[in-house]
Amino acid sequence: DLPPLGEVMIGIGIDHGTDAGTQVATLTAVSRTGGIEGNPRIWVLDQAISDGLTTPEQDARDIIAMLKRNGLILESVDRWVGDRKHGGKRWGGRKSNALLQQGFERELRLPIGALPFRIRTAWKPAGSVFEGSRILHAAMLRGDFFIHSRCKQLIDDLSHWTGDDDEHKHGIDALRYSAVELVTTKLYVPQTLRMHG
Repeated sequence: DLPPLGEVMIGIGIDHGTDAGTQVATLTAVSRTGGIEGNPRIWVLDQAISDGLTTPEQDARDIIAMLKRNGLILESVDRWVGDRKHGGKRWGGRKSNALLQQGFERELRLPIGALPFRIRTAWKPAGSVFEGSRILHAAMLRGDFFIHSRCKQLIDDLSHWTGDDDEHKHGIDALRYSAVELVTTKLYVPQTLRMHG
Protein backbone atom coordinates (compact mmCIF):
# COMPACT_ATOMS: atom_id res chain seq x y z
CA ASP A 1 0.00 0.00 0.00
CA LEU A 2 3.01 2.33 0.04
CA PRO A 3 2.63 4.90 -2.76
CA PRO A 4 5.37 5.60 -5.30
CA LEU A 5 7.72 8.46 -4.54
CA GLY A 6 10.01 10.33 -6.86
CA GLU A 7 9.90 10.61 -10.62
CA VAL A 8 7.10 8.66 -12.32
CA MET A 9 4.61 9.05 -15.11
CA ILE A 10 0.90 8.73 -14.35
CA GLY A 11 -1.52 6.97 -16.69
CA ILE A 12 -5.20 6.16 -16.85
CA GLY A 13 -6.33 3.23 -18.99
CA ILE A 14 -10.00 2.78 -19.84
CA ASP A 15 -11.83 -0.32 -21.00
CA HIS A 16 -15.32 0.56 -22.26
CA GLY A 17 -18.39 -1.52 -21.49
CA THR A 18 -22.05 -1.29 -20.57
CA ASP A 19 -22.55 -4.20 -18.15
CA ALA A 20 -21.61 -4.16 -14.48
CA GLY A 21 -17.84 -4.37 -14.07
CA THR A 22 -17.06 -3.83 -17.75
CA GLN A 23 -16.47 -0.04 -17.74
CA VAL A 24 -13.12 0.13 -15.95
CA ALA A 25 -10.59 2.92 -15.49
CA THR A 26 -7.21 2.02 -13.97
CA LEU A 27 -4.76 4.50 -12.46
CA THR A 28 -1.10 3.55 -12.75
CA ALA A 29 2.30 5.08 -12.05
CA VAL A 30 5.44 3.98 -13.90
CA SER A 31 9.10 4.63 -13.26
CA ARG A 32 11.04 3.64 -16.36
CA THR A 33 14.36 3.15 -14.56
CA GLY A 34 13.51 2.60 -10.89
CA GLY A 35 13.16 -1.18 -10.98
CA ILE A 36 15.47 -4.18 -10.68
CA GLU A 37 18.52 -3.74 -12.94
CA GLY A 38 17.09 -0.50 -14.32
CA ASN A 39 13.85 -2.09 -15.57
CA PRO A 40 10.48 -0.31 -15.40
CA ARG A 41 8.60 -0.37 -12.11
CA ILE A 42 4.78 -0.35 -12.21
CA TRP A 43 2.34 0.65 -9.48
CA VAL A 44 -1.41 0.07 -9.83
CA LEU A 45 -2.86 2.76 -7.59
CA ASP A 46 -6.63 2.51 -8.00
CA GLN A 47 -9.58 1.60 -10.19
CA ALA A 48 -12.99 3.05 -11.00
CA ILE A 49 -15.40 0.25 -11.94
CA SER A 50 -19.01 0.68 -13.06
CA ASP A 51 -21.74 -1.23 -11.29
CA GLY A 52 -23.98 -1.21 -14.36
CA LEU A 53 -24.87 0.89 -17.38
CA THR A 54 -23.48 4.39 -16.86
CA THR A 55 -23.49 7.69 -18.72
CA PRO A 56 -20.26 9.37 -19.88
CA GLU A 57 -20.82 11.98 -17.17
CA GLN A 58 -21.00 9.27 -14.49
CA ASP A 59 -17.83 7.66 -15.85
CA ALA A 60 -16.05 11.04 -15.80
CA ARG A 61 -17.28 11.67 -12.23
CA ASP A 62 -15.96 8.26 -11.10
CA ILE A 63 -12.52 8.95 -12.63
CA ILE A 64 -12.34 12.40 -11.04
CA ALA A 65 -13.22 10.84 -7.65
CA MET A 66 -10.52 8.18 -8.15
CA LEU A 67 -7.91 10.87 -8.80
CA LYS A 68 -9.09 12.90 -5.82
CA ARG A 69 -8.83 10.00 -3.35
CA ASN A 70 -5.22 9.57 -4.53
CA GLY A 71 -4.33 13.24 -4.07
CA LEU A 72 -4.19 13.85 -7.84
CA ILE A 73 -5.92 16.16 -10.31
CA LEU A 74 -6.65 15.82 -14.03
CA GLU A 75 -3.44 17.66 -14.88
CA SER A 76 -1.43 15.04 -12.94
CA VAL A 77 -2.17 12.44 -15.63
CA ASP A 78 0.48 12.17 -18.34
CA ARG A 79 -1.28 9.61 -20.56
CA TRP A 80 -4.95 8.82 -21.12
CA VAL A 81 -5.52 5.66 -23.18
CA GLY A 82 -8.92 4.17 -23.90
CA ASP A 83 -10.22 1.16 -25.77
CA ARG A 84 -11.88 1.31 -29.17
CA LYS A 85 -15.57 2.19 -29.38
CA HIS A 86 -18.03 -0.10 -27.63
CA GLY A 87 -21.33 -0.37 -29.48
CA GLY A 88 -23.50 -1.09 -26.48
CA LYS A 89 -25.72 -4.12 -26.12
CA ARG A 90 -28.94 -2.42 -25.09
CA TRP A 91 -30.62 0.95 -24.68
CA GLY A 92 -28.14 2.60 -27.05
CA GLY A 93 -25.38 2.39 -24.44
CA ARG A 94 -22.50 3.29 -26.72
CA LYS A 95 -19.16 4.08 -25.10
CA SER A 96 -16.10 5.69 -26.64
CA ASN A 97 -13.18 7.95 -25.83
CA ALA A 98 -14.87 10.88 -27.59
CA LEU A 99 -18.09 10.41 -25.60
CA LEU A 100 -16.11 10.19 -22.35
CA GLN A 101 -14.26 13.40 -23.20
CA GLN A 102 -17.63 15.08 -23.76
CA GLY A 103 -18.74 13.66 -20.41
CA PHE A 104 -15.74 15.30 -18.74
CA GLU A 105 -16.59 18.63 -20.41
CA ARG A 106 -20.18 18.50 -19.18
CA GLU A 107 -19.19 17.33 -15.70
CA LEU A 108 -16.57 20.11 -15.41
CA ARG A 109 -18.85 22.64 -17.17
CA LEU A 110 -16.22 23.36 -19.81
CA PRO A 111 -16.93 24.67 -23.32
CA ILE A 112 -16.83 22.07 -26.11
CA GLY A 113 -13.21 21.33 -27.01
CA ALA A 114 -11.80 22.97 -23.87
CA LEU A 115 -10.75 19.77 -22.08
CA PRO A 116 -7.01 20.03 -21.29
CA PHE A 117 -6.27 16.46 -22.41
CA ARG A 118 -7.25 13.91 -25.06
CA ILE A 119 -7.92 10.23 -24.55
CA ARG A 120 -5.82 8.35 -27.08
CA THR A 121 -7.19 5.15 -28.60
CA ALA A 122 -5.18 2.08 -27.62
CA TRP A 123 -3.00 0.72 -30.41
CA LYS A 124 -3.98 -2.92 -30.76
CA PRO A 125 -2.02 -4.66 -33.51
CA ALA A 126 -1.95 -8.45 -33.77
CA GLY A 127 -0.22 -9.89 -30.73
CA SER A 128 -0.67 -6.77 -28.57
CA VAL A 129 -2.52 -8.67 -25.81
CA PHE A 130 0.32 -11.20 -25.59
CA GLU A 131 3.01 -8.49 -25.67
CA GLY A 132 1.28 -6.38 -23.01
CA SER A 133 0.77 -9.44 -20.82
CA ARG A 134 4.45 -10.34 -21.27
CA ILE A 135 5.56 -6.87 -20.11
CA LEU A 136 3.34 -7.01 -17.04
CA HIS A 137 4.29 -10.60 -16.19
CA ALA A 138 8.01 -9.83 -16.47
CA ALA A 139 7.59 -6.91 -14.04
CA MET A 140 5.73 -9.21 -11.63
CA LEU A 141 8.45 -11.88 -11.78
CA ARG A 142 11.20 -9.29 -11.16
CA GLY A 143 9.37 -7.79 -8.19
CA ASP A 144 8.77 -4.52 -10.05
CA PHE A 145 4.96 -4.69 -9.99
CA PHE A 146 2.89 -3.36 -7.08
CA ILE A 147 -0.87 -3.27 -6.73
CA HIS A 148 -2.71 -1.39 -4.00
CA SER A 149 -4.91 -3.55 -1.79
CA ARG A 150 -7.94 -1.40 -2.67
CA CYS A 151 -7.82 -2.89 -6.21
CA LYS A 152 -9.55 -6.08 -5.06
CA GLN A 153 -11.27 -6.75 -8.40
CA LEU A 154 -8.03 -6.44 -10.37
CA ILE A 155 -6.22 -8.70 -7.91
CA ASP A 156 -8.96 -11.29 -8.49
CA ASP A 157 -8.78 -10.76 -12.27
CA LEU A 158 -5.00 -11.25 -12.34
CA SER A 159 -5.39 -14.42 -10.26
CA HIS A 160 -8.07 -16.01 -12.46
CA TRP A 161 -7.67 -14.72 -16.03
CA THR A 162 -6.76 -17.54 -18.40
CA GLY A 163 -6.04 -15.39 -21.44
CA ASP A 164 -9.58 -15.79 -22.77
CA ASP A 165 -12.22 -13.17 -23.50
CA ASP A 166 -13.96 -13.60 -20.14
CA GLU A 167 -15.21 -11.50 -17.21
CA HIS A 168 -11.64 -11.11 -15.89
CA LYS A 169 -10.31 -9.33 -18.97
CA HIS A 170 -11.79 -5.84 -18.48
CA GLY A 171 -9.61 -4.71 -15.58
CA ILE A 172 -6.55 -6.30 -17.16
CA ASP A 173 -7.25 -4.54 -20.47
CA ALA A 174 -7.49 -1.18 -18.69
CA LEU A 175 -4.22 -1.96 -16.88
CA ARG A 176 -2.48 -2.89 -20.13
CA TYR A 177 -3.65 0.30 -21.86
CA SER A 178 -2.18 2.55 -19.17
CA ALA A 179 0.90 0.68 -17.93
CA VAL A 180 2.20 -0.64 -21.25
CA GLU A 181 1.76 2.77 -22.87
CA LEU A 182 3.88 4.36 -20.14
CA VAL A 183 6.52 1.62 -20.30
CA THR A 184 6.92 1.76 -24.07
CA THR A 185 6.26 5.39 -25.05
CA LYS A 186 9.19 7.23 -26.58
CA LEU A 187 8.11 10.51 -24.98
CA TYR A 188 8.98 9.88 -21.33
CA VAL A 189 8.86 13.02 -19.21
CA PRO A 190 8.45 11.98 -15.58
CA GLN A 191 7.03 14.24 -12.90
CA THR A 192 7.91 14.24 -9.23
CA LEU A 193 5.05 12.61 -7.37
CA ARG A 194 4.34 12.87 -3.68
CA MET A 195 1.17 11.01 -2.84
CA HIS A 196 -0.61 10.21 0.35
CA GLY A 197 -1.85 6.61 0.15
